[in-house]
Amino acid sequence: MPNQLAFLALDLGAESGRAVVGLLEGDRLRLEEVHRFPNGPVRLPDGLHWDVLRLWTEIKRGLALTVQEHGADLAGVGQITAWVPLIALDKRLEWCYNLHVCTSRQVSSHDGHRQD
Repeated sequence: MPNQLAFLALDLGAESGRAVVGLLEGDRLRLEEVHRFPNGPVRLPDGLHWDVLRLWTEIKRGLALTVQEHGADLAGVGQITAWVPLIALDKRLEWCYNLHVCTSRQVSSHDGHRQD
């Protein structure tokens, strides 16, 4: 539709994630789920960590499916997380460290390291 705007929302929940397209035409908004995937931690020797590499793969899959179904002309992309902290990248855009999983009994510092 020529006067339609498409927005992509990426929702990374504690147990699952999804990519949802919001199609805005005039004063009407229609939501369409384009991709859903499980989300869970991986156990490493020093504790539970978010599987950020798999999450990144799922995010790219959601983007690809959105472009395939709605075209590449998105009006905007937004992202929200639940208990999944920001991913830390260095100057070369490589992972700085694996991020610990935080529970309601833990407080996460701003740099992603767990504090018990």
